[in-house]
Amino acid sequence: MDFDEVNTLEEQFYNEGFKEGQEASVKESLKEGKEYGLQTGFQRFLLVGQVTALVDHMESVYGVDCGTHMAQLRELVESINFDNDYNTVVAMDKLISKIRNKVRIL
Repeated sequence: MDFDEVNTLEEQFYNEGFKEGQEASVKESLKEGKEYGLQTGFQRFLLVGQVTALVDHMESVYGVDCGTHMAQLRELVESINFDNDYNTVVAMDKLISKIRNKVRIL
């Protein structure tokens, strides 16, 4: 080892540590993104499942012809698209708001 290598030793360790930190950060960011996506999807579709069960129950108790609000609610729930592009997600958020409002009416 010569004198020039000793002078750049600190810089080499710094660069090595920086690269390791970046790699760890990328891995952690991907993990957090997946966890957030699962949590958000679960929250959205939990409501859809609950409303579907409510509509099924109401139709079984009161018959298929139980009113326009139930028919509209069934139509809203069945019109949800399960794609994952931006426009579909925005449309789904609007549909979920409509579904929540319709459930409040009932």
